[in-house]
Amino acid sequence: MERNKFFRLNVYEKLLDKYGKGGKLLDIATGHGKFATLAALKGYKVTAFDARPDRIPFYLPNINWQVVNLKDFEFTGYDIINCLGIHYHLPLNEQFDLLGKINYTTVILDTFHVTDAVLKREKPITIDGYSGVERIEGTDLKSLKTKVKNAYDDLKNFCHTKESLLRLFNDFGFNVVEEAPGMVDDRNYYVLIPKN
Repeated sequence: MERNKFFRLNVYEKLLDKYGKGGKLLDIATGHGKFATLAALKGYKVTAFDARPDRIPFYLPNINWQVVNLKDFEFTGYDIINCLGIHYHLPLNEQFDLLGKINYTTVILDTFHVTDAVLKREKPITIDGYSGVERIEGTDLKSLKTKVKNAYDDLKNFCHTKESLLRLFNDFGFNVVEEAPGMVDDRNYYVLIPKN
């Protein structure tokens, strides 16, 4: 079920109001910067970064905009972290790396999961006990590499089954305290709270 173009922003705002406590917020792979901007309007001290400078709205004030690759960013010292729309672009080992760096604080994460219909069409695999499918990002690799590259600059990603995704969060020290719908039925928001 497709939802309107403001749906993601509205759900995010409700989750931020419920689980955010103010302070320093990091927006990973900020892209268009709308989520970072909303957090800044709510009084957060926001740092937002993306590897693609052409997408960052530098003209918007009161946000520390940075052009940096995800692998090169220092993640310490934030009260809440947005991980919106980047997780499903990453290979599994880099999902491990990212979750290991951000599991000290509250995370609002949205990502896709593989549906049963997809598992019937594509070859499911299991890596390190996690189930899902591996995909190549796009079909025109040359234009993808220069125009739409993800922050890790890799072309292969791993998309989990729903059960595998929830286990991944648990294995990396998070409790999932809320799950909310995303833009389409195979995409959800998760609020992740460290167990310790």
